[in-house]
Formats: sequence, C-alpha cells, structure tokens
Amino acid sequence: SLFSFRMRRRRVAAAWWCAVASAAGAEGPLNESMVRGDGSFAGLYECPEAGEAYSAGYLGRRATFLRHEIPASRLAGGQGNMEGASHAMFRRTRLHKTVDMFDMYVEHLSWYERRLFRASGLRAKVLARLRGQTTHRSSGRPREDAVALMPFYATPGGDSGHSALESRRVFLNLTYESLAPYFGKIAVCVATQFDEDFLRHQSGLDLFDVLRAEVFKPSRLGFATVHHAQQRLLRDARWRDVAYVFYTESDQIFHARNLARLLDIADAPPFNYVIPHRVMPAPLRRDLGRPDADADQTLPPATLREFARNAAKDLRQVPATAFF
Repeated sequence: SLFSFRMRRRRVAAAWWCAVASAAGAEGPLNESMVRGDGSFAGLYECPEAGEAYSAGYLGRRATFLRHEIPASRLAGGQGNMEGASHAMFRRTRLHKTVDMFDMYVEHLSWYERRLFRASGLRAKVLARLRGQTTHRSSGRPREDAVALMPFYATPGGDSGHSALESRRVFLNLTYESLAPYFGKIAVCVATQFDEDFLRHQSGLDLFDVLRAEVFKPSRLGFATVHHAQQRLLRDARWRDVAYVFYTESDQIFHARNLARLLDIADAPPFNYVIPHRVMPAPLRRDLGRPDADADQTLPPATLREFARNAAKDLRQVPATAFF
C-alpha cells in the first residue's frame, strides 16, 4: 500500500476472538479445518453481533444473498444509510471473519479524506502515489461464477459522503484493480446519468454490468445496489451463472490469500457470510516526505493532530511476506 502497513498489537483481543472461533465451530456444519484452520489457514471466528462484523463488505453464495430481498420501497423509506445495506442482509445469518486478518481484508481509502485531505496539497500527493503503490495479489484465476458488486457516486453537486468528488474515480479504479484478479465479474450501481456515462464510455473499466438506480439521495445507494443486484439474479439471464456475490464499496482495496477457501466457507449450510477485516491508514509525517514539524507550516490543525495521534501509537511494520 501507499504507507508501510502498520498494526497495533492486541494480544488480549486476539486470544478472546480465538475462543469465539472454537465455540462457533461446535454449533454448525462448518468442518473443523474451516473453523480451527490447518497448516495454511488460521481458521475462523463467528462475530457475536453485526457491529463487530461490519466492514462495508460481505461474501456469500447466491442463496444467502437472495435470502433477504430488499424491496423497492426501501430505496425511499426506512433506515437509509450505507451501513444499512449490510445490516439488513445480516439477519439470521452466521457472520464469520478469519482469525488471521491477512486471509481476507480491505483497506478503506476514504479514511484519507477524513484525516488528511483537509489540506488540498496532501490530496494531490497522496492520490498520485496511491495509483502506483497500492498492492494486491491473487492465487489462481478469477472466478467467473463470482461477482463483485459495489455502489459508486461521483456526481458534481451531490453528496459523496466523506470523499471529495475528485478522489472518487481514483478510488474506484484502485478498487476495481484489486477485485479483478479474484472476481471474473464486476458490477457497479450508480444513481445519475453523469456517473453511468463515465462508467460506460470513459472509465475504461471492463465491467460485467452497470446498474442504474433512482434514489433521492446518495446514502440510499447501498440499498439500491443490493436491490437491483437481487433483481438481476432473479430475472436477468446474464446473471444466471453467478453463484457467489461479494458486496463492497468503491473505496476499498480487496486482499485475500485464497478466495477458493473463502467460497467454500460461504457455501457451507445453512447461511454464512465471510466478512473481510477493515483496516484504516495510519500515515506519519515521513510517509509524505515531511520528516519533521518544520515542513508542516501550511497544514491545518486537524491534519497535524492526525500525525501526532499516529506517532503516539504502538505501530509495527509488517513484512511484505505476511500479506501473502
């Protein structure tokens, strides 16, 4: 990734989650190698509630994704934030994460917007470096029976959450590049003609499908993405061969060591989602060529506070070999 990956060690939490993994394995049809792991896989744990599971992404088989149909009325009424598009699908479904984070995780790029991009000069520098330094690797060929699905909104004058409009297309391209080695089909849902025209005629992305939703505000686009994908699965012959669905967002770099193993877990009865861990950048001054405070004269106080917070954390550099 752009910055050397850093982690804060949480030994007590890790031990507790491993205990949850053992307990989860005793209650369901997942086989022992899925839950407790083997020589190449550290196993699973079952998330105790949806808040712990949430990462703006989930992988499941077709039947699981269709189990809770999102009605068209939900695009205009009821809870309408992006998080709701995940929580509505989690009901009465077992939610699993890998014990080893590196077996399945996403990098949340929009964190830069929240923490750094109040300084416009940093935005340009970070986006330029992100294009060449976000890494991902897949073992095997892309799965043609699996679709990666995500909402996308980058229309001027609208609400694009925490991300500036100029960043959204860069984030989309990086997300697509990380998904393409794993998923043979990638579909994107948009809410405006502006974004549809970009995807179909300007982006250069080889998309399986572009879904068009009518929503009154972008925060409804998560629900709309799920709704329209479900309708495609039920009624569109082009989606007949889709056996697995991975829902994500268009600002998340996807990493997985072994997608086939994760799909086997998703396949286990009765209904399971495999949830990626979600990691946030922790940039330091030196990551941006600013080794000391003398270079920070033009930065706003919020950005300086972010540098100070990260410098005080117990951050450890992880060898590149750990990712794969």
